[in-house]
Formats: sequence, C-alpha cells, structure tokens
Amino acid sequence: MKNYDFFRGVPFEAYIKNQVKFFYYNKLKKKEEEYSLDIGWEEGNSPKDTILDEINIEDIVELKEEVSLLKKAFLKLTDKQQKVIVDFYINRKSVKEIAEEMGCSYSVAIKHKKRGIDKLKILLGEKMYLLTK
Repeated sequence: MKNYDFFRGVPFEAYIKNQVKFFYYNKLKKKEEEYSLDIGWEEGNSPKDTILDEINIEDIVELKEEVSLLKKAFLKLTDKQQKVIVDFYINRKSVKEIAEEMGCSYSVAIKHKKRGIDKLKILLGEKMYLLTK
C-alpha cells in the first residue's frame, strides 16, 4: 500500500489486484507445494486472513482523499492541458503523437503539459502537504 503512486495513473483497484496476484504467484514460486485458495490453509493463514492483515484502512481512506483532491485539481486544468496529461501519462503516447493529434507543434504540446503539471503542483501542493502531516 505504501508503494502505491496515484500519479502514475494506475487505478487503485488494479494495483490491489496485481499486488494480490503477484503475492500468491511469488508464494507458489518459492515453494514447490501446490496451494489451493479453498482448502488446506492453516487457521489464520488463509488468503483472506493474509489480505486483511496487509490492508490498512487508514491508508485506503487517505488514498481516497488524495485521489479526490487530484480529480478536483485536474478538472481545473484547461481541456488541452487535460488531454496532453492523460495522453502522455495514462495512454503512454509520445508528445509528438499528441501534438499531431491536437494539430499543434511539438513545443506547444510540451507547454500544455508543463503548464498543466505546474498548475497541479500549485493546486495540490498545500493540500498534499496537509495530508502528509
């Protein structure tokens, strides 16, 4: 949970799903025994118990607050800034591709991205600082 970075644009649910999947994958890899999710677990060592032990409700609440703040700040960006940021960070497009789609030059697309990120830093800076206290 502490390694989750919401700025990467990965949905929290997908992050948890992958963490659980790789947790059990690594368990299987380390031991040659076969594990079943339904039978054969010692008391207190079931997948449900393991997952519940590793989930911190406070972390989830804090993360939801951070995501909510990010969404509100993101909506304050211009449409062009939003498009460049989503295409670059989430859709993994190059700035050149984004510029071509938008019908602008490479340098203009870079400016939209930079101004959008700078505005997010300003909008989130104080609020994120307060959350980490």
